Amino acid sequence: LSDLYDNQVAIYNRVTEEHEDQQKLKDSLAKPTYEYLKSVTVFIVKQDTSDKEKAWLGTGVIVKITQDATYILTNRHVCDGDLGYQCTVHEGKSIYRATAIKVSQTDFDMALLKVDTNIPKKQAINGISVASIQESVYMVGHNQGRPFIYAEGVVAGYDVENNKSLLVDISAAPGNSGSGI
Repeated sequence: LSDLYDNQVAIYNRVTEEHEDQQKLKDSLAKPTYEYLKSVTVFIVKQDTSDKEKAWLGTGVIVKITQDATYILTNRHVCDGDLGYQCTVHEGKSIYRATAIKVSQTDFDMALLKVDTNIPKKQAINGISVASIQESVYMVGHNQGRPFIYAEGVVAGYDVENNKSLLVDISAAPGNSGSGI
């Protein structure tokens, strides 16, 4: 009986700690500053090799930085969706080559890119929180290739049928793909 009780207490404590950690994260991200959002966001360009004037634009969110690499989460279609595909990250006057090291093989349209250096003046996101309907959300993206367009909205719902999408009432355009919400 004491083993069962101790196990139930351990489960309760773990769930309580996870809830408290999630609440702290939500509080810290309640209304992130524009400067914070810019510091975790990058501008991604995929050039068409057959037509040098044609390029696809997107946004990515830095999820991890190590001493010699920067990892960026974006949409799969931003970098053409293939493992090993390369695109470029533009930061100020610097351009960095990014390689797709993981891509979703499902409808989630996600890709993880790696830049083989630490991008100056950038940081990884603080964490990921669970969003609730009618909760405020914020986005910084590169709408139509413009630098750091800021938008606010709310969680409008979920794609219940497919359980793969968070529906938000934020205006987005080409170039916002891959923006963190």
